[in-house]
Amino acid sequence: MATSSSDSEDCRFESDLDPNTDIDNGDHSEDGGTGTELGNSSKAAKPAKISHRTPEDTLMEVPGSLMALQINGVLEDALADSALVGPGLSQYLEALSEHLATATPTQADSRAFMESVQLLLAAMSFLPGNRPFKYQAPTSVRAIGPAALECVLLGEGGVLSVDVALEIPASCFDDKDQLNNRYHAKRALYLAEVAARLQRHPSTGSIAWEAGSDPRRPFLALQPAATTGLGGLTLRLHAVPAEGTFPLSKLAPHRNNLRGVVGADGQPAPTPHYNHSILEDLLLLRQIAEVTEEAARNPALRSALALLLVWARAHSLDEGADGLSPGFLVQLLLYTAAKSSLPSALDLVRAALVTLSSSRKLHAGAGLTVPRGAGGARDAALPPSAWRAAHNAVLVDSGGWVNAAAPLSAGALASAGEAARRALRALNAGTPEGFASAFRSCTDLLCTLGDAWVHVDLSEAASASQDLASSDAAPWRAQEAATRDVARRALGDRARSVRVVARLTASDPARPLPGPAAAAVLVAVRLDPVAARRGVDVGPSAEDVEGSRAFRAFWGDERAELRRFQDGRIAEAVVWTKSGGAKGSDTAPPPRHAIVDAALAHALPRHIPGARVSRASATLLDAALGGEAEEAAAVRGVAAAAERLGKQLRGLTGTVLRVVATQALDPATRGAALRAPRPHPLAGSGVQGDAGAALPRCLRPLPLLCSVEGSGRWPAAPEAFRVAKAALACQLATALAGAHGLHAEARADASIEVLAHGHAFLLHLATDRDAVMREAERAERGAAHQGAEEESAEEDPDQALLVSHQGFVGGLAAEHPAFTPAVRLAKAWVARHLLSNHLGEEAVELLVAAAFVGPTRPMEGTPASRLSGFLSFLHILSEHPWSVAPLAVVALGPGGHLPAACRSPAHPLSLLVLDGEAAVHSPWTAHRPTAPVVRRLGVLARRARAALHASLVRGEAGVDACAAVFSRELHECDALLRLRPDALPAPGGGLEGAEERESPAGSATTRTVLEAECAALRTRASRAVLSGIPYAVVARRGAAAVRRELLVGLDPVAAFVRRLQARLDPVAVVLADLTPGAGVVGLKWRAPALQAAACPVAAAQEAGEAASGGRDAEARALGALCDALFLGAGLVRRVEVVERVLVDTGGENGVNCHTLEEAQGAPIAKRPKTMNGHRD
Repeated sequence: MATSSSDSEDCRFESDLDPNTDIDNGDHSEDGGTGTELGNSSKAAKPAKISHRTPEDTLMEVPGSLMALQINGVLEDALADSALVGPGLSQYLEALSEHLATATPTQADSRAFMESVQLLLAAMSFLPGNRPFKYQAPTSVRAIGPAALECVLLGEGGVLSVDVALEIPASCFDDKDQLNNRYHAKRALYLAEVAARLQRHPSTGSIAWEAGSDPRRPFLALQPAATTGLGGLTLRLHAVPAEGTFPLSKLAPHRNNLRGVVGADGQPAPTPHYNHSILEDLLLLRQIAEVTEEAARNPALRSALALLLVWARAHSLDEGADGLSPGFLVQLLLYTAAKSSLPSALDLVRAALVTLSSSRKLHAGAGLTVPRGAGGARDAALPPSAWRAAHNAVLVDSGGWVNAAAPLSAGALASAGEAARRALRALNAGTPEGFASAFRSCTDLLCTLGDAWVHVDLSEAASASQDLASSDAAPWRAQEAATRDVARRALGDRARSVRVVARLTASDPARPLPGPAAAAVLVAVRLDPVAARRGVDVGPSAEDVEGSRAFRAFWGDERAELRRFQDGRIAEAVVWTKSGGAKGSDTAPPPRHAIVDAALAHALPRHIPGARVSRASATLLDAALGGEAEEAAAVRGVAAAAERLGKQLRGLTGTVLRVVATQALDPATRGAALRAPRPHPLAGSGVQGDAGAALPRCLRPLPLLCSVEGSGRWPAAPEAFRVAKAALACQLATALAGAHGLHAEARADASIEVLAHGHAFLLHLATDRDAVMREAERAERGAAHQGAEEESAEEDPDQALLVSHQGFVGGLAAEHPAFTPAVRLAKAWVARHLLSNHLGEEAVELLVAAAFVGPTRPMEGTPASRLSGFLSFLHILSEHPWSVAPLAVVALGPGGHLPAACRSPAHPLSLLVLDGEAAVHSPWTAHRPTAPVVRRLGVLARRARAALHASLVRGEAGVDACAAVFSRELHECDALLRLRPDALPAPGGGLEGAEERESPAGSATTRTVLEAECAALRTRASRAVLSGIPYAVVARRGAAAVRRELLVGLDPVAAFVRRLQARLDPVAVVLADLTPGAGVVGLKWRAPALQAAACPVAAAQEAGEAASGGRDAEARALGALCDALFLGAGLVRRVEVVERVLVDTGGENGVNCHTLEEAQGAPIAKRPKTMNGHRD
């Protein structure tokens, strides 16, 4: 599960908080405090030391190796600090045992806690009066679970939990108490008595009931008082019977111990889940003793368990009641250790992952059994086949009576297998980044689960059994199983796997009956990328009467219909793309990517009365992309215009060299543009616009590569070659205008500007001599110009690389239907967070490509939905170790490993792509983004993942996922440049579906505004040049005359941002959204002195310029803002300076307004020097 960083960290660019910050928990000395407190018992006791220190020889065969250091680093970060859980814990447990044996609770406390379990006893149909219960002190009190092996992991926010078992004496139970919930009822009464005895003790901070996956077995959550030195610790107290209390043979899976559970024939039915819950408690202490003995013989077992726990948590495999439990992982390691004598912890983990990756071994049909060790079982063991009918997976302990895999669902086992295979691939690479990907990279539950996520509200659905007296498992497990079965049948081959995440038990004592922690259940689907978009579900043929009847019974007459197909077949079918939706409905059909949601929304309420789909994922973020039908039409129009122009170019005659092939290179032509260009009436589209509107003056040209036929008569000198190529461009432009009447104009760089079929094109000529001439020109320039060439490589990459990129992205779009929408979501996210100028379109496309086909993609298969592809993109941004290794977009080299020469990052965000057969660093990330921006991208990606997790996994009400993911955090900028809407290339064309989010609640952010209201002629002239062309002017002057005023290739916002970056780079990071129509540019001060400026405008007015000619931070900030206004004359409307102050400084709505002259005290003509000391 992904977690977001704090706001203080998120606002930083230059530095990050140290994730390994030590936590001071006060004085933990043994002699502190009085002897009356549990945490400070005067009796000497052996401390229950929980330590992460492991001898190097148990970690790796080569002590001190890099891998050993990495393992130690993981354990240092993940395991509990001995300063928090050390000698005080064992003393506290021993004193707790003594107190439970001697303390007498008050009548009020005893009555209160006994009443707290009355509802549970009623649900189990247990009458305490008939079976009186007498409390006796626990025989032993000891840590269990991972704490028994000194492997306690820190929880979220540094929370630490330790499981503790209280052994109930056998004399507390009567004969046959395993029947009819008697054991569970007495267990609850025992814990209630324990709570009453601990309630008022001074060493008890708080104590309350909590529930896990089993509603019959709640536990107590005890938090010691801060004075004990264990204030940050939570003890989960479980009560377990002494071994031998109940005969094991009575608890076999085929036995019935709940007389209310009967089969269809009215006879008692087996109760395997109920029986297993007693077996787990009955044999728990024996298991802990065996594990402790094995760990003493094999010291590597402790470190291996710690690594396996870290891996499971990092990949969210422990989520839900059906996830991987610590007990299962312990038994898995015991099985692995018994099968092979592996010397190191990492080898044990590898072997355990291999077992998980081939999960067929764990399925109930085969099953695994831990071999018996020195402390083997003393009872006849059950074979694994005894658990087949009851559980999805089987991993029986060495005693043969406890199935550690009992809670696992088939979906959870499949997710664990996929995660294990990914981890094995990463570890087999043998690189530091591979180890980090396996143990440090946090994969949230969404990526682990699948491609589509649907919340099904079952609060109004009736359960087959409402109490625990007539239900083998939790009553709501039947609802979850029915939901899974209906979902599987509704989706058919659209789904590769369906998992319903099992819900935990609610800890609300006000419930009349124990219930699930959430009313809605999460259905996660791993989709088939092609079948998921299929518009028709074909059923049985008309000749199959029984099959047709079953098909209609499932879908209903409102959906199912008899259809004749093109091959002549007549069959039942459900048509999802049909206008009008279901019969008798006027609703619009769902888009193809939402058919899965529509199928579940129809089938689940039909077969589970009261169920309803409360939240679905397919269209969750569609608002950020705007109207997709209109966008798809625009993409088709661009592709058609490029194809038509290509045919016209290839048909030209009368030129020295003919055009033999054309290749469109724009993202719009490969469907990956966030917003494809719309047809322009003055570019020959014939589209009539609104007479009251204005035509955009600036047109973005679409690059079109034109390959001309080969020739051996090209000049050998680079300068002469450029002249000859420009002459050919002039000839082609003349021929194109003469043959087809198109507006074509050659440029000095041998490109051709063409207005055709509603769009502007920029033709680039490609010859067979380009590569040779480029090398010759580079040789002539020499090393003096090498740096400048490298800097320009990103803006003007090699044509061959552009063609390769076009084919690569186009191929992915054709192979994976979800790729293009995921790219558009990624570009929208980058743009909304004002990072378009740092992460170009090609770089975003490569990052998403790595999420689909890269060797380190976070999912086992390729994403099959736009949302899973977008999540994988966010995962790569936030989890890839950019400072350690580059990201390979595709598998490179033998076996998919990186070549040795490419294993070090060449840039802060380094991407490896294929150039022919060789791996090269992508030129699109050679000089941007910088390291601070890469950190910023990671922080924002973690926030977005956390927002999606809250919406789709936890199902939090009132969470607008689209707004949370795409809203601009403008309060994190230090200054905002507001642009004039009438000067933008496409007014009103910004992204939809998200708003600009201002300062968070609780902060009083004000703004000082610099208004650009001076009467300079330059400003008015700039506004006149950038403003749109009214239709009235076109009608009066004619299209031919007005067409000459179009500015092809000029993007005023992009040009302004480039100049602003060049000017302000020493003092500020420029943040921009380059989407047509976006109207804001942000500034983030680099220097700490500028970041600390509280009120730059007012302070600068007083400070002025120092006598030495220098400036203080406030004056430098003001100079930067004045430069921004001067460079953006006609484009920038005003500058807003974000001031992080605690109180309102006055002014209307907390905003202080100044004109530019008031701020500077002088007109623009006499403005002071800029921050670099020069006048404009």
